[in-house]
Amino acid sequence: YACERKGAVRQIAQLNAQLREANTNLQDIAQHDPLTGLLNRRGLDDKIAVETKRAHRAGSDMMALFIDCDDFKLVNDVHGHTIGDQALQAIANVLKKAVRPTDHVARVGGDEFLVLLLDIRSADAMAVAEKIEEGVRAQQIASPAGWVRISCSMGCCPVGGADTLDLIIRHAEKALKQSKALGKDMIS
Repeated sequence: YACERKGAVRQIAQLNAQLREANTNLQDIAQHDPLTGLLNRRGLDDKIAVETKRAHRAGSDMMALFIDCDDFKLVNDVHGHTIGDQALQAIANVLKKAVRPTDHVARVGGDEFLVLLLDIRSADAMAVAEKIEEGVRAQQIASPAGWVRISCSMGCCPVGGADTLDLIIRHAEKALKQSKALGKDMIS
């Protein structure tokens, strides 16, 4: 009986370890975009809840960059969704390289991204936005129909009292719409 019990305890411990690993994998899947590997809306919303509390306690500033690819529907229509997916992955790589490890980058829509810059001044956030804009412009995706060049419009704003993703997007979207209205491929 003791040997059977010891074997059962060992088996339960192994099953518990497998269950913990499966839960960790599910959490990762639930919070990340499968195409780009960036946070998704749910993942970013979780980060915002933590970071707004931290920023409030520390008295630090947070800035949001809301990024929308210009004329992206045309890329998909002319070159196909596979090329469009490659373009989104290229943009995601630019975003990851442009920010610090402590910042958060998410794909929040089809061709929309949000970057949450922590503990940063407005002028420094604009420098990050310019780095992103230049990096995106430099991307060229090979297509059977020729090279695909992409650009993006951005809205940059302080997070202020916004403590949810929807509020942050609402604030940043105003600046983004200004960039679109002024001719796209710019930062407002």
